[in-house]
Amino acid sequence: MESDVTKGPHSFDSALQTANEWLREIDDRLLCGDRQTAYEALRAVLHVLRDRLPLEGVLGLSAQSPMLIRGVLLEGWRPQDGPSAIRDPQAFGDAVADLLPRSFPGTGLEAVDAVFSVLEERLEPGEVRKIKAWLPEPLRPLWPGGPGPRFSPDMPSPSTRRGEPSKARRGPLSWGFLAGVVLMVCGGALLWVLATPVLSGVSGPAGLLADPDQGLRRLALGLSIVGLVTLAVTGLAAVVLRRTGRT
Repeated sequence: MESDVTKGPHSFDSALQTANEWLREIDDRLLCGDRQTAYEALRAVLHVLRDRLPLEGVLGLSAQSPMLIRGVLLEGWRPQDGPSAIRDPQAFGDAVADLLPRSFPGTGLEAVDAVFSVLEERLEPGEVRKIKAWLPEPLRPLWPGGPGPRFSPDMPSPSTRRGEPSKARRGPLSWGFLAGVVLMVCGGALLWVLATPVLSGVSGPAGLLADPDQGLRRLALGLSIVGLVTLAVTGLAAVVLRRTGRT
């Protein structure tokens, strides 16, 4: 029991030291010379970032944050409200500025840059990539490390959401169209050959040479049949491949 008692205050002291290191690094970037101002910037940026992230993103960021920073992050959080609708970097900076005191020596975007720089250095690279991926693409350049990935490895690719075919599924779809065209051309040609004696009563190539006008009409009819069947089968192939791609 004695070791547990001594361990508690020691852990709190360590968490306080880590939090002060974060504030010192933010202070160095803002050049404000005031730990309280650095805390105000950290709190404002974390709250706007938290409110923009989905539930999974907030929980991941919380798990990676030191104990006292986690408390700042989750202070007043209302997960039932869902992510905010901010997509523009200036709007993100304005939302941060609204949470800063009027005496803050800088803009909201300057506070964002300072805090995001510390998060970039302090958090695990994998967690930073996930946070960037959870944000809308226009907000990702706010991070000092660049725009980041379009999606994280454990998230579905945007191209596969809501049944949209991915690149891996476009191959079968293209082959389906090609096979459909080939089959339709062959089938249409066969239909034209079979329809020739019925429509004109003339069988064999000699009939075409003897009556060129009828031959042109039969050719036009055959091409029309080929086009119609091609459209029908390729459309059916596209529908079938899209549905199979969703499963």
